[in-house]
Amino acid sequence: MVLIISISIFAARDNFGEAMLSLIGGLLTILAFEWTPARYVAFMTLWSGFAFFALIIVCLKYAAKSEDIYKMASIRMTSLGEDQENLEKQLKEIGSTTKLKIIGPIEIAEIIRVLAFRKLPIDLFAPCLNAVETLSVITKCDNKTIALFIADFFMSFSADSDPDAQQLVDLLYEVIKDVPVPPEEFFLAFEASRRLLILR
Repeated sequence: MVLIISISIFAARDNFGEAMLSLIGGLLTILAFEWTPARYVAFMTLWSGFAFFALIIVCLKYAAKSEDIYKMASIRMTSLGEDQENLEKQLKEIGSTTKLKIIGPIEIAEIIRVLAFRKLPIDLFAPCLNAVETLSVITKCDNKTIALFIADFFMSFSADSDPDAQQLVDLLYEVIKDVPVPPEEFFLAFEASRRLLILR
């Protein structure tokens, strides 16, 4: 009963610490009168079971959220007569091809959604994703901000292959490094003057 209540608390509130405290508090109340090997095994079994179920709940929530974001991006990109499910599958494959493997699955899905709403050609998604990952590691800025920045540059300079994209990212990094302001201010300044780039 203590295990079920603790798992329910975790599922409802998404707070592992609070649910773990309720589990340990409940188990210690029941088992702490006299510790025997059997009670210790029961305690550890219930604790491990709780951690396992908590992990499953988190994985299911992440998978559902990621699935929803990919679906939204594919619906945005699908024109009449196109297979939306096939496009969604393509986007998921692109999302699994990052080089550095530093950005989490939800963040990758959100970057792909940003690129879809910016109407970037699907051929540029993989180079753009790798560029966003590289710049986010270097600048420590928000992934969405960097994705919007990179998407605008890729669209304006027609970077259609990985070497072209890498050259553009190297150039942008040099510019960001040479400007005497923090990266956050650089991206804010770019956003304020973005129309100049779009109007060439």
